[in-house]
Amino acid sequence: MTKVAIAGAGAVGFTSACLLRLLGNDVTLWSPSGRGTMGLRENNKITTTGSVNGTFDVNFVEDPKLLVESAKLILIAIPAYGQRSIFNQLVPYLTDEHTVLITGGQMGLGDLYLSKLLADAGKKTLIAVLNGPMTMGRKLGPNDAVQVPPKKMARISAIPADQTDRAIAVVSEAFGDRFKGFGSALEVGLMAMGGIVHSGLVMGNITRMEEGEEWCGYYYVTESISRLINALDQDRRAVAKAFGIDSPSAAGLFTQGQRPDATVREVLFPLTYERTFRNGPRKIEHRYVEEEIPYNLVTLERFGRIAGIQTPNVTRVIDMYQIMRDRDYRTKNTMAVALGIDELSVDQINQKFTQGF
Repeated sequence: MTKVAIAGAGAVGFTSACLLRLLGNDVTLWSPSGRGTMGLRENNKITTTGSVNGTFDVNFVEDPKLLVESAKLILIAIPAYGQRSIFNQLVPYLTDEHTVLITGGQMGLGDLYLSKLLADAGKKTLIAVLNGPMTMGRKLGPNDAVQVPPKKMARISAIPADQTDRAIAVVSEAFGDRFKGFGSALEVGLMAMGGIVHSGLVMGNITRMEEGEEWCGYYYVTESISRLINALDQDRRAVAKAFGIDSPSAAGLFTQGQRPDATVREVLFPLTYERTFRNGPRKIEHRYVEEEIPYNLVTLERFGRIAGIQTPNVTRVIDMYQIMRDRDYRTKNTMAVALGIDELSVDQINQKFTQGF
């Protein structure tokens, strides 16, 4: 049994807690706002349906210090737009014995921001970065959630990268043997497909979200949306190549290399019928927009500019979202400014991702 602390009590926090409890771990949740664990104050149980069915006891705390003290493995179930605040609150209590597992917000630079905070504090807490949550779904109520099947294999790297085997050993104690190590957290981030897929999917279905309609996400990866996602993916792979990373296509990543030449529609449409949870977002203020555009696509555009290559498709999509939402997404990620990313070279950025600060 591993003691796991989870920062975040939304859909990822709840479904991760239930999966971890199913696997025999002790779990403690912390909701930074306090809203996510309100239901646990009267009944410290979470009920899930879908790929995991059952009711599980979980602990919860209302203080980051108590969360960090409850376990050596700290799972971050917070979108990229909330990570700066969370890391600022957690770092004073982290020690060299802790491992922080970042499961979301890939390309949002939260991993580098945490690395800098730890270095400034003189700490060597291990940072592990995944290519997305081990499981996810939707929170149905204060004590209920529905979740999709967990990942069979997850990509992982550590900061510093030479500690990846150690990170795999730590997280495998909690989740089992389902992790494959990669060369750097940047490589893992560039192979996380949420930003590419979600931003393309939403662009073709944004009115459904605004009107709160019921719609099935992957069902609407039509041929047109598939072409848009493929175009964004071309830019992603070009940025990866400029940073010395040979990344497979989106289809290749989704199929573990089995169908690299398939279209995105051919790969994603069957998931409509395989996943327990199928609904697309029913509100416009959703992480598919407010996380994926400023913290994923904007970072791709920024890294392309640093490397001296064009990302025309990514740039056009960012521009369209800024028009539709009347927001400047290019200035949202304050972690990039705090890190001075725009003043770094390709080699310096690669070094930060492999060695940390």
